[in-house]
Amino acid sequence: MLRISRRQWGDMARMDFLDRVEALVRVNLPEPARRAFDVRRMTEHCVVTAEGEGLITERAIAAFVLHMIRINPEFYLQPTLDAILGDTSVDESARMERLLTDPSEADWKEAAVICDPADYWEPFLLPGPAPGP
Repeated sequence: MLRISRRQWGDMARMDFLDRVEALVRVNLPEPARRAFDVRRMTEHCVVTAEGEGLITERAIAAFVLHMIRINPEFYLQPTLDAILGDTSVDESARMERLLTDPSEADWKEAAVICDPADYWEPFLLPGPAPGP
């Protein structure tokens, strides 16, 4: 009989979650980016970043990851968004709801340019073809 430890179950659940989030990331990346970047590493990085911001549910983490991909990889550093995410006096689902309703258009515009996405994602580029002779 095969026995699976709690740690192994946890590892398998983590891999399954990463597979699902990676699929979401792939759908939200343009085709050239899907070919140019190590999408799995990007996904893992985004999930760890979301967890570092105190998010724990799959839904909240997935939403955060998609914001990193669609809006800006450091969107959460914008002061208004940071304050909403950091407000632990409300539960996580309420914070994620507030993230959709409370920030102004100007807050989102600021978040969209908080860093240069090309520079941010550069470490996740796949190696290109070898240079010619």
